[in-house]
Amino acid sequence: MKIFALILLGIAGAGFLLWIWLKHKQFGRGPNSADIERFCSDPHFDRRSQKFLNIVSETTAMVTDPWGLIRMWLFGQQVRTPTGPFPSQVPDLEAFVKKDEERVKWLWLGHSTFFVNFDGTLILFDPVLGVASPLPFLVRRFSRPLLTLSQLPKPDIIVLSHDHYDHLDANVMREIGTWPIQPEFFVPLGLASRLRTWNIKADMIHELAWYQSIFHQGMTLTATPAQHFSGRSFADKNHTLWSGWLLNQGDFKLYYSGDGGYAGHFKDIGDRYGPIDLAFLECGQYNRNWRYVHMLPEEVVMAAKDVRAGAIVPIHWGMFVLALHDWFEPIEKVTSMAAPESLPVWHPKLGELVRFGQVERPKAWWRTHPDFLKNQTQTLERKPDSL
Repeated sequence: MKIFALILLGIAGAGFLLWIWLKHKQFGRGPNSADIERFCSDPHFDRRSQKFLNIVSETTAMVTDPWGLIRMWLFGQQVRTPTGPFPSQVPDLEAFVKKDEERVKWLWLGHSTFFVNFDGTLILFDPVLGVASPLPFLVRRFSRPLLTLSQLPKPDIIVLSHDHYDHLDANVMREIGTWPIQPEFFVPLGLASRLRTWNIKADMIHELAWYQSIFHQGMTLTATPAQHFSGRSFADKNHTLWSGWLLNQGDFKLYYSGDGGYAGHFKDIGDRYGPIDLAFLECGQYNRNWRYVHMLPEEVVMAAKDVRAGAIVPIHWGMFVLALHDWFEPIEKVTSMAAPESLPVWHPKLGELVRFGQVERPKAWWRTHPDFLKNQTQTLERKPDSL
């Protein structure tokens, strides 16, 4: 009996220590009472529940077919993780930071992490250089980061879309928190409290509500709506806001969708700010079970048309397994569906420097990967003989 009690005590103690580790290492503090009082003036914040709301509230349901989801997870034949090396190249950082005739250059660092040089301003979007979960053995990367944070050029601006682990990396924030000179942060309502946990200076954080703008060093940054949710634990769902971002400098407009399902906000963004020169649009980790918080491929093309995008860059794919599709399916479907609409799609390899003004767009590199080629062969073999 004593041994059993000791075992239970040990399990309880380990669980408590794990909770403490998570609480202090990864969660970050949520909004305090003063923050909540400030949020109450926002039309998308509910005072009673102390939570933010989507524009279309009934679309918060996540899983519509749980048993089908479990069957697919256990028995599905998808290649969710690359079986061979994930194609990449060493970033040309010297060319990236150089101010030249190209107004917009960028590097894809995986999933939704992009480093953009916009007219000489270095902007890091949703920097995640580690795993996408509070525990290091969950939601691991397809490949190691190409560069550490210390190897990257120092960003002038960091833009965050929301606080999920695949978009907000506590370890990255803690490292930035040690810098004597920190970048400016542009974040949705509520994220400042989390950033302060990791020693990001309060005067470097700009919190915005949807459709609120800030003019900063020649650039206008506007937080835009998204159909999603937030939270870093089981107890803090929707305590902070989620958003997309519109950056306008001179006559060039760049849109970053963040995460979210397809809804009417894309049309509203297009009506208010369109046409948009370049749109970074979410295109992966989807499933019909949760289409209200992550767009399906055909909806990505619809969203591009709604915001009146001249060209798109698919994001939110190619680094983590957060859904059940083949790892290459999002980029293949979006690229194929955009072609009949004459919608240019930019799809660089990991680390490949892209100049928006270059004549030739990057090649569809995933189509030469063994996983894709095997999938194509199997698809052809399954087709009935047409003769």
